[in-house]
Amino acid sequence: MPQSVVVVFQFGSAICFQTSPEQEREFVGLIQAHTMQALASTRTDFNTVVIRPNMAQWFAKEEDRIIVQSMDVGNVEVIARIIAQSVALDHYHSKVDHYLQDFGGVLAEVAAPSQSSSPLRLLPFSSKIRSEGLMATLCASSMLYTEVISKLGLLDTPRTAWRRDKYDAVWSALREEYQLDIRLEQLSKKLVPIQDVARFILEVRRDRAAAASEIIIIALIAVEVAIAVVHNYF
Repeated sequence: MPQSVVVVFQFGSAICFQTSPEQEREFVGLIQAHTMQALASTRTDFNTVVIRPNMAQWFAKEEDRIIVQSMDVGNVEVIARIIAQSVALDHYHSKVDHYLQDFGGVLAEVAAPSQSSSPLRLLPFSSKIRSEGLMATLCASSMLYTEVISKLGLLDTPRTAWRRDKYDAVWSALREEYQLDIRLEQLSKKLVPIQDVARFILEVRRDRAAAASEIIIIALIAVEVAIAVVHNYF
């Protein structure tokens, strides 16, 4: 593979082979110029691919580098896809960590003891809980795992690997090397507390709304009784 190669994926990753830093910046600039929405910050990963034509096996993994007999189209596709999925998965982990931080602040506010002895303390929705950002975060977190599966194709094997055993060996080895299955499971586990917090907040919201409604009804009944007493005796 004497020439530079860039592989671009629809989910936002671009993998460069045999390119200088200047070429990488140029390629990234061209790609960003044709994207619908560029990320505020980018994530990068580096790996070394060594070509050994006389190697007995088709593929081998040594410390910090990938060894292949030939860098043909099949190897380019498989290696690029794994690295692209790994970098994109890092991005989604970062998003989930941000959601967890947001929900942690909301949960802390819900759990904080009230400083007021007034019955009005039961009125629902602190400023954070009633913010539109909470519901937006809840919806986004609920959709995130499905988005990871559908966009990145982490549960799918590329056709190249399906058709040829040698490419499947590269695919399987690199998938294990980059721990894609483990990181996907970790992502799923991170989303569980977000859903639990959301359910808890909804329950608190419902209970506080019900308690506030009861107080208002009791107050209205008391006012009505007082008016009736005053009317009868005066």
